[in-house]
Amino acid sequence: SNPFIKFFGRLDYQITPSNRLTMTDSEGDNPGQSFGAGLCPIGCQSNDVSKNNAQITDVWSIGSRLTNELRLGYTNQLNFFVPLTLGQGYAAKLGWQFAKADNFPSINIGGYSNVLNSATNAVYKEHAYDPSDVVTLIVGKHILHFGGELLIFQNNSTAWGNLDAGTMGFTGTYTASTQGDSSTGVAYADFLLGQVQNWGANETPEAGGRLKLPQVFVQDDYKVRSNLTLNLGLRYQIQTGWSEVMGNEASF
Repeated sequence: SNPFIKFFGRLDYQITPSNRLTMTDSEGDNPGQSFGAGLCPIGCQSNDVSKNNAQITDVWSIGSRLTNELRLGYTNQLNFFVPLTLGQGYAAKLGWQFAKADNFPSINIGGYSNVLNSATNAVYKEHAYDPSDVVTLIVGKHILHFGGELLIFQNNSTAWGNLDAGTMGFTGTYTASTQGDSSTGVAYADFLLGQVQNWGANETPEAGGRLKLPQVFVQDDYKVRSNLTLNLGLRYQIQTGWSEVMGNEASF
């Protein structure tokens, strides 16, 4: 089984009697290796799944009636599934001239499964930033809160199986006793003869999605009487829509 590493840390710092800083960070990491069908490194991959959540908060009591709370939050999710054959020059060593990626090509033979296929490549990197500031002000019977935050999302991902150096198909067409009828041939014999019936190769580039979510609010906790409090508030929020920084977005 793969190891799973977790840790949590917290730091409290009383900068002045009226100003306190708090920092927390939690991390989870699950590295490992997957063994697929085939002989490693062919068909095998390394994998690493991690997540992090961190924040820094500064609470400043400016006076008996005024407090400012400044916070910066950060969260990520990082998934890396990488073939062990990636970047090892296998396409060149095999003489595969049409490779779209430096990876081991996949070979499909009719009647057989998982014949020298490369492991799946997938990378998913999501980051979320959350700066915010809230002011609390006491005025008579009113406790006023106002401020805002700016959520910033970043998603850098590749499609599952995006690095296909080449996929070659052997169907039995070239050893068929009846022309055009691959069912009368032997796919493995085609493979031994090097007679490829079809092939394809592709590489999907990494996408860099971006989204911002600004929002502001004001709230009034109005103590009308000793047994009656009104909580009044207004919030305004904008979703800007996704953009793509690498010019690779087709739809969202």
